[in-house]
Amino acid sequence: MDEKAKRKLDLFFDRFVFKHWAAWYCALTMVLGIVICLCALPNCQTMEYTAKPNDLYGQPQYVQYADAVLKGRLSLDIEPSKELLALENPYNPEGRDGKLYFLWDTAFYNNRYYCYFGIAPVLTTYIPFYFVTGLMPDNVTASMIISIYAVVFGVLAAFALARRLAPKAPLWMVSVASFTLILLANIFTCLSDSKMYMIPLLSGLASGFAFLYFALKALEVKKKWAKNTLWVLSGISYVLIVASRPSMALAFMGFLPLVFFDIFQQGKIQVWLPSLVYLGTPVVLGALAIMWYNGARFSGPFDFGNSYQLTVHDCREYTMSLKMLPYAFIHYFVQGPSYGGNFPWLKASYYTMDYGRYLYVDKCLGVLAYPATIMAFFSPAVCSFKKDLGKTLSFLCIPILCLLVAWVDTCTGVHYRYVYDILAVFSIPALMTWLDVYTRSKGKMK
Repeated sequence: MDEKAKRKLDLFFDRFVFKHWAAWYCALTMVLGIVICLCALPNCQTMEYTAKPNDLYGQPQYVQYADAVLKGRLSLDIEPSKELLALENPYNPEGRDGKLYFLWDTAFYNNRYYCYFGIAPVLTTYIPFYFVTGLMPDNVTASMIISIYAVVFGVLAAFALARRLAPKAPLWMVSVASFTLILLANIFTCLSDSKMYMIPLLSGLASGFAFLYFALKALEVKKKWAKNTLWVLSGISYVLIVASRPSMALAFMGFLPLVFFDIFQQGKIQVWLPSLVYLGTPVVLGALAIMWYNGARFSGPFDFGNSYQLTVHDCREYTMSLKMLPYAFIHYFVQGPSYGGNFPWLKASYYTMDYGRYLYVDKCLGVLAYPATIMAFFSPAVCSFKKDLGKTLSFLCIPILCLLVAWVDTCTGVHYRYVYDILAVFSIPALMTWLDVYTRSKGKMK
């Protein structure tokens, strides 16, 4: 490569990605994560898509969901059995399990089947995959594709966050922190499981990381067209979090003070107001679209269909109760691992208490069981309301919002995968504090 071409490449990285050397560290970390994701390739499969209702039986639920979207349907193109329609209470598992055929863990409302999982994976993965290949991906294939999205944007977001929150951190530490974030987000754990439940989680993580990267990058670039484009992409990404996993979107709201205060510091109102408009417009339009979609399918704009699950319990009986707050903290924050007997020796534990009500309880592993997250408690030591109000407010809001998400999840049940709604978000202040403390110690900290 000649010197002129090299200068152009450096200029491109400096303006639109990262400084040249940071880009190399970022790329190498990203490649490592992608290679690990590609280890799932031997298990990936595709399936023929005929659009015939009879061929949908037994297909993965997201394939059935994609079929409904391609046909312009709100409900799945599968007819419920007459026996299910005849039940007085189809949500009661005792009256249905082992006695009749039904689609497990779908939403059943007004005598139609619906998928209550987020629609974002259908729009970002299934339909594009179908248009390119003419086939539908199975759960493993879809999980691998979305995992690669999550790795790419997770590494980009970590480098962008480090540039903003710990600008003097050495690049090798930023690289380690970015890979640690990928591990703490449990992207590889979701991929190794690859059930339908993991697909919206992976989609939410990928969209959340994309939201952070595009927002932080928009604050850096000078070109108006690039800045405005990045704000729009950031807004779209946040809508995709909601359309993947609404509870995860609540956790990612903890970064809004950081983004908003940085926007307001751009200068006069003529400068920062367009940024808010370009960020907020896709969010408002996306919110309206989601509310319309909910209202067209279920009882109202804020009804995502979770109450109508055909699963282990009548989910309509679940209610929000402040009495569940201590249990949320126990299960989702301080519950530790159990001994597994073989590598990696530690595994999610099972712990049940007297909740005074029915509660779906499975194995779980709290946020603080991951040692790297404990540094989050030291984040106030490196924060200052005077020096960086946006960062300080975000670092204070994130634990509160994560506890709120944990409480909402606990009111319906306990499961290790629900912890992933908050784990990545909760980990970011810890990782950034680790980098900041190291740089403040000027390399003398052991």
